[in-house]
Amino acid sequence: MSDSKKTRNQLIQELTELRKINSELASAADKLRKNESHLVAAQHLAHIGSWEWDIIANTARWSVETHQLFGLVPGELEEHRQNFLKMVHPEDRDKVDQALTDALNGTREYDLEYRVIMPDNTERIIHARAEVIRARDGEPALMIGTVHDITGRNALEKLLRAKDKLLVNVIDSTPDFIFVKDTELRTILCNNAFAGAIGKKPKDLIGHTDIENGWYPELVKGNPVKGIRGFENDDLDALSGKVVHNPDDLANMGSEIRIFDTYKLPLNDVDNKIIGLLGISRDITERKLAEAKLIRINSLLGVLSHVNRAIAEANDRAQFFEDICRIVVERGNFRMAWIGLVNWDTGYIEAASHFGYEEGYLSYLRFTIDSNVPGGKGPTGTAIRENRYIINNNTLGNDYMMPWRDEAIKRGYLSSAAFPIREHKQVIGVLTVYISEPDYFEKDEIELMQEIVDSISFAVDSTDYKQRSKQAEEERKRLEEQLRQSQKIEAIGTLAGGVAHDFNNILSAIIGFGTMAQKRVKDDEKTRQFIEEILTGAKRAAELTHSLLAFSRKQTISLKQVDLNDIVRKINRMLVRVIGEDIKLTNVLINRELTV
Repeated sequence: MSDSKKTRNQLIQELTELRKINSELASAADKLRKNESHLVAAQHLAHIGSWEWDIIANTARWSVETHQLFGLVPGELEEHRQNFLKMVHPEDRDKVDQALTDALNGTREYDLEYRVIMPDNTERIIHARAEVIRARDGEPALMIGTVHDITGRNALEKLLRAKDKLLVNVIDSTPDFIFVKDTELRTILCNNAFAGAIGKKPKDLIGHTDIENGWYPELVKGNPVKGIRGFENDDLDALSGKVVHNPDDLANMGSEIRIFDTYKLPLNDVDNKIIGLLGISRDITERKLAEAKLIRINSLLGVLSHVNRAIAEANDRAQFFEDICRIVVERGNFRMAWIGLVNWDTGYIEAASHFGYEEGYLSYLRFTIDSNVPGGKGPTGTAIRENRYIINNNTLGNDYMMPWRDEAIKRGYLSSAAFPIREHKQVIGVLTVYISEPDYFEKDEIELMQEIVDSISFAVDSTDYKQRSKQAEEERKRLEEQLRQSQKIEAIGTLAGGVAHDFNNILSAIIGFGTMAQKRVKDDEKTRQFIEEILTGAKRAAELTHSLLAFSRKQTISLKQVDLNDIVRKINRMLVRVIGEDIKLTNVLINRELTV
């Protein structure tokens, strides 16, 4: 009985344990189903499928997501690996087989990309990875792997690579300099144009500073005296957080200095910390030269306009020359201008006028047309001697400027030119101009200067004609004045002749009656003297009347000798009675006869 009871209790205990085990198995199965469900969901979300290949049994299991990635319904791949290989693109099957062989042999991990042909004949790109599990003897027993559809990612990566290549091509094909430097001012990226400027390739510049890469130290460090800011100063400003713009950035390309319009700006990392700078530079040398040339041409056109205005107002040659020198300097932005006139007898060229920063330059050395002396070898003397313009675009380098070089450099005369001035097609002098810019005189500038000097030569002819016309006009006016005076005198003579004729008749009566009265008063001496004075005055008046008649050409002049002493005595007796008592009249006569 006890044994039966014990057996029953054991059965109950075993049954309880079995129920417990079944419950645990059911719970584990439920968890497994949930995990599988989660795995399927996760694989679906990630587009990643899984598979197992039992190498010994040569059977395979494919997850639901793997079927979906291949466009199949679950179970359609069945169990055999060969069914999978049929979906691999024919061109990639050998690659897949080789990867599988390498993995089984242990020479390489199974990790590759290949194409598959979908049921609708479209292509997808799969990234596959797998791990080989080996038996105790080292032989492969099981292979577990994943497949991931990377068609979209691959297309994106391909697009990004294409864009990157396009961006690199654009950067490398642009003539602008593009470069990136780190905080130590070392080049870490640049395009072909930047490297090619100093005859190198981009890879040659990486990790080096500007001076190490071949840029001129003066341009890198800067030179305030010469107005050069320097690469480094702009770089440091950019690294401090500033956006730097340098429109006159100088850089060497070979042995030539070029002008660049440069922007530099800071580069920040994800934490907004400055990690370097980006620079973009554009070569604007030709534009700057064109702008400078346009300014020069406009200035010379302004000179020509004002010269023509001065010509219209010119009357005096000396003043005209002064105006010309002033206009050339003020309107043409020249350092100094002067006009010299040649003395063909001595050969020396004398300054007629000058304007600008001269500071004794014209008196430093005597200018001449003699080619055998230093003063005649420069542009001024040569221009007159050879009757053509002479251009000096390099005071430092031209040998014929040697006698004046030091003095010219002190005054900033880096270029000069001399143009002959002509009068009636004959050279009479020269206009010489100086400017503080080397290589100033090019074809257009020379042609405009020649036009200016041709206008000056025309004005010289014109002012000479004006001066001759002025002299002729003055002579005409003088003769007209003489004619008027002559006509006035003739009119006065005519009037005087008429008056004298009438007055002569009166005097004749006075003299006649005076003579008769003198004869009748022989005994009255005092009365006789009075009558004598009357007759003397009347005779002198008659002589004056005779002169007036002669002046008026109404009576013939008869010349006779007279004693000047006698004339003075007679005038003295008349003047004594005419002048006032407050006037003393004194006669000084010579002690001999003065006959004329």
